Amino acid sequence: MHDSFPQALELSKMGYNAFALIYRPDDPYRDLAQAITYIYDHAAELEVDPGNYSLWGGSAGARMAATLGNAENLRTLTARTDIPQAAAVITQYTGYQSVSASDAPTYACVGTSDSIASARTMQNRLDALQKLGIPTEFHAYENLPHGFGLGTGTAAEGWIQDTVRFWEDQMPDESIPTARQTANLQDYLLNRTQNTHGNDYDLNGDGVWNGLDLSLLRQKKTASHPVPDTIREIPEGYHQPAEESGTLENLYYDTYESMTYDQKEQVLQKRAVIYLPYGYTEEKQYPIFYLMHGGWGNETVTLGTLESPSNFKNVIDHAIQNGDMQPMILVCPTYNNTSGQDSGNFSLAMTLNRNYYKELRNDLIPAVESKYSTYAKDTTPEGLAASRDYRGFGGFSMGSVATWRTFEHALDYFHYFMPMSCGTTLDDDTIFSAAENYNPQDYFCFHDDWYQ
Repeated sequence: MHDSFPQALELSKMGYNAFALIYRPDDPYRDLAQAITYIYDHAAELEVDPGNYSLWGGSAGARMAATLGNAENLRTLTARTDIPQAAAVITQYTGYQSVSASDAPTYACVGTSDSIASARTMQNRLDALQKLGIPTEFHAYENLPHGFGLGTGTAAEGWIQDTVRFWEDQMPDESIPTARQTANLQDYLLNRTQNTHGNDYDLNGDGVWNGLDLSLLRQKKTASHPVPDTIREIPEGYHQPAEESGTLENLYYDTYESMTYDQKEQVLQKRAVIYLPYGYTEEKQYPIFYLMHGGWGNETVTLGTLESPSNFKNVIDHAIQNGDMQPMILVCPTYNNTSGQDSGNFSLAMTLNRNYYKELRNDLIPAVESKYSTYAKDTTPEGLAASRDYRGFGGFSMGSVATWRTFEHALDYFHYFMPMSCGTTLDDDTIFSAAENYNPQDYFCFHDDWYQ
């Protein structure tokens, strides 16, 4: 409980899977061998990657980790040749002295006041491993006794981050979890501006480490999830009204005729359909997503009307109710200009979507986010740019064109983009050049298309 579960929890926070072994004192090595074999054979069922694993242990557990970290011992005790050797072995306060060219890269730490495990003995073993060309790292912490766990509040505090960094040095970059970028915050606090794989902490690419980068780290840790490998079919029941049903509202706002927008000669009143999640309150901040319709459509196509909500509105309700998505505000606008039939004219729709960003930036977003509770503290350009990590834009077909144009002209206001089934050719180089001055981690695009 003292020397495995706390470490396992910390590793899980970094995006790694961790297993704590309860072993029989009279047959510990065989028990660890069986555990390694089981995890390797059931990797798919357990949803873990059995490659580049590490073995950790303190005191007697460290002897076990070092023994099974040796490639020859691993083969002997598992009676298997297909199970890979550990990428790293982590040993805490142990008197284990055996050295072999078959040993794994080894990290070791101990307290200088340990009456059971000698810091000098551990240092001597690692020196011997290093002479064999095996990577090592050793730390002796002042005045600590045997068994200091996570070392919180002691000279050893942070040892687990040092350990993971050493382990990651032994594995390819692509095997490191995305969540580890957040855990590396401690590197900066220890005056390390980069982790061992060269990833720095200036997430927004402005040349300085400041509170905005810290906010981005926090947001990525709490709200960022890997994209699923497969698309799940919407459950049949989701098409029926949910018990916890969100509400639809009409929002009317003023804008200008698209072709002469800059001259502001003709005022238009337009409508957007707003989805508010169940339990919406002004006391809470919500992420917001703008979702544009396709050709021959308008602002009511996606979510329906207040009187006749669509099936998709029911799907959103169920998804939020069941925890498939977080509560958020959805905005369904339209690029229709002076006529509700504009979206049925392909060339006109292309032109309107090229211009739409002006209305979006100057009129729609301020109208929506001055009324509803989002992460924008205000609707000034600075306020909207500062809250972009909680704002997305997506669209289907011709709405996908609107999405790409938003990427081109409003990347400073949006972090997330979802273009779906873009069925026409665009000036890609011009659009993508909008991201030249952005860190690739500072925007996310989920691109959906279909093929025959």
